[in-house]
This record gives sequence, structure tokens and C-alpha cells, in this order.
Amino acid sequence: MGTRPRRTRNNKSIIMADPFVKPPRDQGLNIATLIIDRNDPKRTDALVESIIAVSKSKPRDIYVLESGSDMDKLSKYTNVWTRENVNWPMGFNILSAYADKHKMRYANCLYDAYWMVCNDVQLIDGTDILQAMEDALINHPDWGVAHPYQSYFWNGHPGFPLNKQAPSGARKVSFVEFVCPLIKRSLLEKCKDLARPGSGIIDEVLMRGWGLDYSMCYYAYKNGLAVYNIDST
Repeated sequence: MGTRPRRTRNNKSIIMADPFVKPPRDQGLNIATLIIDRNDPKRTDALVESIIAVSKSKPRDIYVLESGSDMDKLSKYTNVWTRENVNWPMGFNILSAYADKHKMRYANCLYDAYWMVCNDVQLIDGTDILQAMEDALINHPDWGVAHPYQSYFWNGHPGFPLNKQAPSGARKVSFVEFVCPLIKRSLLEKCKDLARPGSGIIDEVLMRGWGLDYSMCYYAYKNGLAVYNIDST
């Protein structure tokens, strides 16, 4: 990951580089961090490097898709480039399929969860929020989605409390805006059954992702899984 690659073409995208995929983890979840960018390499590079910096004790698999970006405006961590500016669900489908393909090839397993991160997210104070969310999903099998609390986000809080029966540092919510959710594979597999044929794990009719947070959280509760906001402290 992080080198300028030879490219292989298919009818949808150009594969930029094979990432270095870590072996299966003896403890914890195998998580793919998925980032979609368009013409904003500085911000995307800074995000990737901040994730690497806070997770040195447990290196993470990170994948970047460039959605119709100009060829001179690619993140140095790019794995996949699409000719068109694809919508967010389509980009996630392309990148998650790519990630699983390489995890199976190099580690003979699939990912247990996906961390879907908007490229303008900033990690504050060097906190490994992914580790906190991973621990939460492991300790609470009834959770389908975990999302960190947001600060200084233009449209306010990411969810609304349903009750106060949450573990310490977490609260159950009706939905979360998909800024950087950690989603279990088991939930996505159930959602796949509800998507249109050939659409991928997430139904691509949801355009730029509008409605994706509502529908995904609805399907979580429909399948007996809960959605939580958590604090890393």
C-alpha cells in the first residue's frame, strides 16, 4: 500500500495497487477500513496516516477508492480508481468486494466488519476510536453498527437516544449518519438479500448515500441488531 502501481483495467475501474494485507488476527475482528475520495489527496493522505499513527499496536488494513478523480489528484494510498464519479453505495460495493478478494487471497478469510470513513474525518487527540468500536462489537453481539460521537459537525448530533440501557460510554440510537460507522459483515449480508439483483451489498439506488444511514439502521433493528454511538473514553 502506498506505492504508485502498475494498473490493471476492467470494465468498471482501474486497480491501482495490491495492498499489503495483514494475516488473520488471532484475537479481535478482521476489519477493512474503506475510504472514498475525489480530487482531495492531501486530506485523504492525512486521514490514512492518522489512522496508521494511532493504530501502531494493531496495524489495520486500509483501502482507498478514487471516485472519478483526476489522475494528477490521487491519494498516494489509492487502491482502486473509477473513471466515473460513482455514488457512495456503489463505491462502497466496489471497494468492499476488492478488499474481500485480497483478504481471501492473502489471508484466506473475509473481513468481519467494515469501517466506512468519509475522507474529511479527523481523529482527535490521537485516539484509536476504531479499537474502541471493535471492542464494543466483540463485547456486545447484539450490536450491528457502532459509530463514534461527533464533535463540531455541521448538522449536529449523529443520532437520537432510544433509551438509557446502554453500556458505559455508549448510547443506543435510532440511526447514525454514516460519517465513519463500523458495520458488521453479518448485517451487510442480510442487507444484501434486500438489495436489487446485481446491486452489491448495498442497494445502489440510494444515490449519493442519501437515505443509506436510515435504511441500514432500519435493517439492523429489523434483524434484531442494535445501533450505538460510543465514546472512546
